[in-house]
Amino acid sequence: PGLRSRGLAVRELAEARDPDAYVSALDAARYASMNLVWNDDRGRVAVAYTRREDRTLEIERLSRGVHVLCNDRLGAEGFPRGERLRAGIEDALEQRIEWPALAERLASLLGDHTRVDPPPSHLPTELARELTATCIHSPFYGTRSATLIAAAPGRLIDYLHADGPPCTTPFIDRRPLLEGP
Repeated sequence: PGLRSRGLAVRELAEARDPDAYVSALDAARYASMNLVWNDDRGRVAVAYTRREDRTLEIERLSRGVHVLCNDRLGAEGFPRGERLRAGIEDALEQRIEWPALAERLASLLGDHTRVDPPPSHLPTELARELTATCIHSPFYGTRSATLIAAAPGRLIDYLHADGPPCTTPFIDRRPLLEGP
């Protein structure tokens, strides 16, 4: 209550003439904590970590390669699902799987229920174990949707969205939302 919608930050970022300046000016205290990823007109990708509790905003520029962002910072410990997902994506790329077969493989990876013994946590053991899956199902927390976007310089290849857990919800073509009139 009383916080600005993070969805507004996403929309405003998409509309910003200078995305870097927009993100740099965000007031972390006005939003629930979030991770915000964007690219600029030179193809550079960055992630901003805003943390309301600490009133901090940190921006990290990403190198080329596969990056999987879970519920913390890139590379944060305690997210085996992120490590598995990154390895699965890298494997598919090494096999030179092309679109749309790559989209099918990625959708399968996003719907994966593999669970492992959880790292030490303040959470109950069963919930912590559930959180090691890529597609999470729990009475307290779960995967609500999934998106696959394929882009090349200057063009959108595909935008697929599952408006529900990707293990049971089909991915629908949403390119018209990004292509404009």
